[in-house]
Amino acid sequence: MKSKLIFLFSFISMWLVNVPIHCLGNELLYSKVAPRCLEILVEGRLEGSGFIVSKEGLVITAHHVTKKKAKSVEALSSYIGRAPLTRIANYKGCDLALFSLPSKQDGYPSLPLANEVPAEGTKVFLFGSPIFRHHLLLTGFIASKKESYSWYDGAFTKTFYISGIAAPGTSGGPWLNQKGEVFGIQAAGLTTNLGHQGVNKAVEVTHIKKLIELKKDISTPTLESAVEELWGQSHSLIQKLPEGMKGLLFRQVSPNGVCAKAGIKNEDIILSIDGKKFLKNDSKHEVKVGASESMSKSKKNTIDPEKIIENYGADSVRLFILSDSPPEKDVQWSEEGMNSSFKFIQKLWTLNQKIFKEIEANHSKNSKNKIELIATQFINNVQKNIENFSYNKIIANLHEVYSAINKIINHKIDKESWIKNYMNILLTMNPVIPHFSNECLEMLKNIGFKRETAWPNINKNILQSDEINFVVQING
Repeated sequence: MKSKLIFLFSFISMWLVNVPIHCLGNELLYSKVAPRCLEILVEGRLEGSGFIVSKEGLVITAHHVTKKKAKSVEALSSYIGRAPLTRIANYKGCDLALFSLPSKQDGYPSLPLANEVPAEGTKVFLFGSPIFRHHLLLTGFIASKKESYSWYDGAFTKTFYISGIAAPGTSGGPWLNQKGEVFGIQAAGLTTNLGHQGVNKAVEVTHIKKLIELKKDISTPTLESAVEELWGQSHSLIQKLPEGMKGLLFRQVSPNGVCAKAGIKNEDIILSIDGKKFLKNDSKHEVKVGASESMSKSKKNTIDPEKIIENYGADSVRLFILSDSPPEKDVQWSEEGMNSSFKFIQKLWTLNQKIFKEIEANHSKNSKNKIELIATQFINNVQKNIENFSYNKIIANLHEVYSAINKIINHKIDKESWIKNYMNILLTMNPVIPHFSNECLEMLKNIGFKRETAWPNINKNILQSDEINFVVQING
């Protein structure tokens, strides 16, 4: 009887490790997540939390947890025991660090990554080891999905906000939705001299995916200084300011940083930018800040394309350049624009995975499906815009076809229709995002379908709609 119970317990333990997380109810969330989460030891001391993100043993934690020049960084859990970690890459601008565990023949259990942050007000979970209390599952609520930069540990970090108490030791731990998917990583809590204030800063899953994909250090430009709003200062400082003054105040100016070298000191105030005057706090010195300008070698304001490609990928760069301006205008560089292009490529990749699942499902033929119309309209629009040199409009076409396919992805379209029309869509995408397009076309080839190379033909008959939409106003 005793041996049977031991066998049963072992079987249940292995089942909890190997069953997909989305199959579980909330009551089993802890048991499922725990084997995939780690405690991070730096030179033998517990400094934070982390989690496994791939079967190969890739591990994500917060950069500030392991930034010290330590002789050893290790992972500890009841499932894998104690194992050394090898650093792969850092992303300081998002407080992320990527490590790897020793190779393991049967692989490691890993946490799936979510596609997005849940809506505001949604209950969520944080797994970590706060103040040396091991393997705790904490709760919180999404306070705001909107990302913002905040100063932490000597650098700006891009984060969003989650309400709840997360003590030291949870940094680097995963924030999980109710399916057990990681949508963020714990970076820090908002604290004062009275302690934690019930708000946490977390890093969005998009940045985690980016670091995992690139597996290289990602650099982020920085002022090497913090800036604060004037109304957050002490009464004594506010009273010294001229009445009606508006601006941002410099704080924590790094002694050898770029701001310090430019002569900026703590409590200097940014009054205005874009061609207007910037006054320092002694009101005697003026520095003119130039307007935003196009990149030019003569102006010495160019961006190194190799670094941008390393951080975002060539397709993201092409997408940004084409979407930002028509050919007759100069490119205005924008970090937000690059991030937006990178995120859109990720969305296309997620959609590609959904399409392949539909192809594998092999649904019965349905003559009423709309995929052929969507593909033909897309090819026709892109071809017109190429001929008219309206390259920025092609990016709008990409967004249109993404939205259109998303609306019909669950319509049980047959395998033949998917392959024929999706292949034509990918061929049409090729001039703009060739790396993505070729990767997806190669996936079609790997499941046994001949890859086409010629530009798709347009069937004009398909473009003739049987329906006409018109507006009718009654009593107006």
